[in-house]
Amino acid sequence: MGSSKSSSSSGSSSYDYFGTILIGLGEGPLDALVSIIEDGKEIWHGPLLRNGATQPSLITIADRGNLRLYWGTSDQPANALLATFETHISYKDRAYIVAEDFLLGRERTNSPNWEFIARRAPRQSLVTGTAAALDANGQANLVAFAAELVTSPTGLGLPLNRFYAPSWQAVADAIDTTDLRSLLACSPLLTSREKVRTLFERFGEIAQIWARRRDSDGLIELGRWLPPEDLDTLPLITADDFTDDLEFDTTDMDMLPTEYTIEFTDGERMHKASSERVPDLAAGRLAVEAIAENISHPEITRRDQARRVVAEYMRQRRGGALQGTIQVRRSKGRPICPGDYFRLDIDTIPDGGGLAQLVRCLGRSFGPTGPIALEFCSEPASAPVPFAHAWVDAVPEELPAVPPLYYQRSISLPQAAGDAPTLTVLAARPADDVTGLEVLYDNDLGAGTY
Repeated sequence: MGSSKSSSSSGSSSYDYFGTILIGLGEGPLDALVSIIEDGKEIWHGPLLRNGATQPSLITIADRGNLRLYWGTSDQPANALLATFETHISYKDRAYIVAEDFLLGRERTNSPNWEFIARRAPRQSLVTGTAAALDANGQANLVAFAAELVTSPTGLGLPLNRFYAPSWQAVADAIDTTDLRSLLACSPLLTSREKVRTLFERFGEIAQIWARRRDSDGLIELGRWLPPEDLDTLPLITADDFTDDLEFDTTDMDMLPTEYTIEFTDGERMHKASSERVPDLAAGRLAVEAIAENISHPEITRRDQARRVVAEYMRQRRGGALQGTIQVRRSKGRPICPGDYFRLDIDTIPDGGGLAQLVRCLGRSFGPTGPIALEFCSEPASAPVPFAHAWVDAVPEELPAVPPLYYQRSISLPQAAGDAPTLTVLAARPADDVTGLEVLYDNDLGAGTY
């Protein structure tokens, strides 16, 4: 810290203070420095591009002094001015700035509040090509960011041989279009500890991206929720496959938010936190009461992108939803993995036509023996599709054996009205014509005799 003296006509003295200060920016190497903000006021605007440079770049602020930017390369030198005061290393792979004899201000003996807006493409090797680079807005491909998160030493630090790289490249390329970039590109800044699973859920929700471990080799693969055109090719889980009653939760249009407020980082306002409120007029017409929901997406830096994200939330949630967990026969549930689609029987009337809902498998759990539990949710805004149970064409001698008890399912029927017989289905097994019934009826031998 240094100072210079100036005097006024009244004879009083005041001092201008100077300082040499090291300011850490983060993991490098950076690709560009966009802006320097001091005490909430921009004092320099770029961008200054690195363009492969390994040596530091000098930035001169008029009437203030020099700032020397170290990009964070692996071979950058140490700062010579700092070395005159005390020993400093070169801080390889870490980006930082040294304010060299920089004017702090008149009668100011402390450092200003500095903010530096910089750009850096994700540092990873799972994704290559244009999908690995920043776009014109300085935002990154969502998959490239996720790849750095799971492979970087400052992230999970997983080795590359743990991933099925072709799937990561395929998804990154699929969302690397002009339209999807305007919706899904991100500019995340991680300043606190957060669970990787939480980050993946938040980033992948709108992008409709899933990650799973493959059964065949244990590699981590990536995919997107894109249902096939021919739904008949998907596995069908019918009532005959259930080993327990089907229970699920539903939501309807009158339960949806009528208004969203999205919080984002506004690049047009020096990257300050901002918000945008967007009403859902369709939900508002059907809602019993107003429901507001706040959404936080600090990785978004453009207001138009924030509006698009809210519109996508509305699109995916309209039409209601179906979700839950179902226990199914082991042979039927084992081939279905998280990330797969399947059709679920939601019309369980025996021996009749039915309706199947297109659903996503979100999770799968099972023990050494017994049924498999499939966690599911319905495809957004998808309508049920009809299907028919297969007819059993067989002579009595060829009927299948009665399956074990845990394959059975209990069916509850409403109480009959008036004098109609009361029928209760005790159990229905997978064979359509094997059903147990309990029948109560009046034998006409006296009132109330059954």
